[in-house]
Amino acid sequence: MSITWAHVIQLLRNDNISASIPSYIREIQSLTQLDLSFNNIAGQIPDFPFNLSSLPFLFLGNNKLNGTLSATNSSRLLNVSYNNLAGRFPSWISELNLELNLVANNFTVVASNLRKVYVIDVIGAIPDELWSLTYLTNLNLGQNYLTGNLSPSIGNLTRMQYLTIGIHASSGELPKELGMLTDLKVLYFVSSGVSGETPPTFANLQSLAALWVSDNELTGRIPDLIGNWSKLTSLRFEGNAFEGPIPTAFSNLTALTDL
Repeated sequence: MSITWAHVIQLLRNDNISASIPSYIREIQSLTQLDLSFNNIAGQIPDFPFNLSSLPFLFLGNNKLNGTLSATNSSRLLNVSYNNLAGRFPSWISELNLELNLVANNFTVVASNLRKVYVIDVIGAIPDELWSLTYLTNLNLGQNYLTGNLSPSIGNLTRMQYLTIGIHASSGELPKELGMLTDLKVLYFVSSGVSGETPPTFANLQSLAALWVSDNELTGRIPDLIGNWSKLTSLRFEGNAFEGPIPTAFSNLTALTDL
């Protein structure tokens, strides 16, 4: 097959693609989207899909790819989930405008200048390496099954704006050091297994726009500090063991539209 002009190629669930990524794709300099998801493509990913300067959208998930990611990349949205990729993250993974889906691979989480980790595949304890990624602004572990307490070292991630912890991801109390993440806009802990009272340091989270902590084991009163979250538009507290009256400070949440 020879194709030299196209903007979008979608070859999903195509039984005819079972060996490798078709080499003719390297000739299509006008390509803006390549989707080869849900095939049986095996082997290492060649460099050329990452180096097509016109290709911002690259989807290679749900295949049998192995090896490492290319040392260079031109994509802005990259999905390589559900493969057998491994190794350390390349340096380009820290680019600010890059959206990633890396779930269900075997990557090593070592890259101190990472800014976004959309999803990674982690089973068991949350890796300590995460707490050294001080450039992170977006951490989503929502599709993982993690165990153990959240480390107080989470307070190192002071640039964090979007934080999602997965189902049954942790146990124990919310660390007070979460209150150091004063840039947080979105905090999701739905069904994650946390317990205890809301730390007083949460009063510092005045940038919060969305807080979902439903279906956990949080106890005590809904704290008055909730009145500090004047930018909050979405709040989910149901499915916990709170007691006592709703605080009068609740009236400060004038931006709230979802409860």
